[in-house]
Amino acid sequence: MLDFKDKFILVILDIIHCLSLIALLVFRNKKMLNLISEYIFTYICSVKLKDEEKIRAIYSAALSLFETQGIAGINMANVAKEAGIATGTVYIYFKSKEELLNILFKETKVRSAEKIAKSYSEKESVKIVFNRMWLHYFKFSLEHYSESLFHEHFSISPLLSKENKKLSDEALAPIFNLIERAKKEKLVKSLDSMLLFFQIKGSMQSFTAAVKAGYIKPSKANVEHAMAMCWDSIKQ
Repeated sequence: MLDFKDKFILVILDIIHCLSLIALLVFRNKKMLNLISEYIFTYICSVKLKDEEKIRAIYSAALSLFETQGIAGINMANVAKEAGIATGTVYIYFKSKEELLNILFKETKVRSAEKIAKSYSEKESVKIVFNRMWLHYFKFSLEHYSESLFHEHFSISPLLSKENKKLSDEALAPIFNLIERAKKEKLVKSLDSMLLFFQIKGSMQSFTAAVKAGYIKPSKANVEHAMAMCWDSIKQ
């Protein structure tokens, strides 16, 4: 069902259509009228009043669908149904599935990137920073599981924009800086940094997924053991 704002926009479009027909009778220039109508329509869409609550509902619906069906299972109609709004409403805010997913990635990735950035420090030892980063990643991933899962899969999707690829690389910079420091100090294996990164990442993701599924309790002892095993898997 259309809400007030959606109905308002449709009414405006009907008015434009009527005015165009009147103008056609007066000026008899169909090409010019089409251009004017297209311009007005584009303008209305660009200045539409954005309902933040509705946008959040769209984001939540997209993440929920991703968790159960993956990226391939997401389309604008499914998102609208999951969010409880009209499909046309989703298109008012996002031009396409690709735009929706990229904007969602950007907004949620910034939040997780800030967590990682705050964990890093050049003044503290590698081990202390590693433990803090690991804990921050685990807590964030557990609290925002759908977002984290979405980040991991969409970051390697062909739909990912160049801007978001750069954002993703920047978000990982503190982790790679730490890995390089650890290698220089001969604290970890002298392997390709990307290989070491994926070993850390895989360990953290597996533990988080096991906790989320209820296979492991997130007790202090279990978290510390998981963190220690992750470090042991890459240490020199």
